[in-house]
Amino acid sequence: MTTNIRTITVGISPSSYTDLSILEDAIHQLQYLEQQLHDEGYSVQTLRIACDSIGTAQPNFPVTLSHHLFRDIDSLLSHHNVMLSLGQINTGPTCHSDTVPWIVELLSITSQIYCNMSIASSSQGIHHNTLPIAADICYKLGQKFNKGEGNFKFAVTTSMPANCPFFPAAYHRGPKSFSLGFELAGLVEETLKNSDWDNAEKNLIDSINQFLLPIEKLCLSYQQQSPWAYTGMDTSPAPGLNASIGQAIEHLSQKPFGESPTLSACGIITGALKKLAIKSCGYSGLMLPVTEDLVLAQRGMENRYSLKELLLFSTVCGTGLDVIPIPGFTTSTAISHLYRDVATLSLKYGSKPLSVRLLPIAKAEVNDIVNFDNPYLTTSKVFAVT
Repeated sequence: MTTNIRTITVGISPSSYTDLSILEDAIHQLQYLEQQLHDEGYSVQTLRIACDSIGTAQPNFPVTLSHHLFRDIDSLLSHHNVMLSLGQINTGPTCHSDTVPWIVELLSITSQIYCNMSIASSSQGIHHNTLPIAADICYKLGQKFNKGEGNFKFAVTTSMPANCPFFPAAYHRGPKSFSLGFELAGLVEETLKNSDWDNAEKNLIDSINQFLLPIEKLCLSYQQQSPWAYTGMDTSPAPGLNASIGQAIEHLSQKPFGESPTLSACGIITGALKKLAIKSCGYSGLMLPVTEDLVLAQRGMENRYSLKELLLFSTVCGTGLDVIPIPGFTTSTAISHLYRDVATLSLKYGSKPLSVRLLPIAKAEVNDIVNFDNPYLTTSKVFAVT
């Protein structure tokens, strides 16, 4: 069984994007941390930088920012194989009217840059004026790319805490920091293969703690000797194409994913993640990214669940609706309605951190099968938005 560190993510608050030195410093720190972990025998998949909300650094965003500047930034990132999140596009419940074309163009001309938009928070409720803007970005990115590639780098979030290491939801607050995210699906799968309803939660807590606590010790040690604060680990068991969270759930439920008692199995896993003896951050809940998981994708093609079931599972899971192909003709209004449901669910369940990353597929219709060029995505069906 291989359990990877999916990402090391450092958080910074650039006062300007014209000075590349802060990005270069962040890249240096990422490379140092990666080397330290490699020396201890750990494999690191990606290196990432998360920024404070772009509107904080640039009060007149997006009017004052040139896309040429971000071409240069993207070139620097590509050279070092580092990803960058510009954080939340909006700093409150409203957005500048030029946000939609600016973001669509930015994500079209860069490969390493991601961003997100907040559509709900505990202090401000649902951002009603932001919903249609976010939906329009999703729709227009879908029109610009054939297979949802643009929307792979864009998500909407609800009640998302700062300093989450996973993209595109990541954004930064506070002093410069670092956090880790993991590909724990293989470990969860192996644990649940030998568990039942009585002992599954305890077994998960024990096995995940055993893996994570030595890594946290290293992080705390590094924090003591550097100006970079350790903000924790996102314990969400992200899957990969070689490790399926869907398969892990089926080990416990003894049923195909989507059938009863899938919801109960999801609840057991999330319950264990909330009781770990480490400093957590971000979602720290169960992830169900449909096109990143071979079993989830297969069960979708077998029509064993729909978006409505995934929304139901989100009540006990961590992330919401992630990397889900939808028809390219899906309107901005329909996307906005789905966003609103997720925002309502988030607030109803105590400001639960959720996100939505939809992939409108040009010329595709409901139940079509789509293949992706992205090495992290698998073949999936196109889901109806109803």
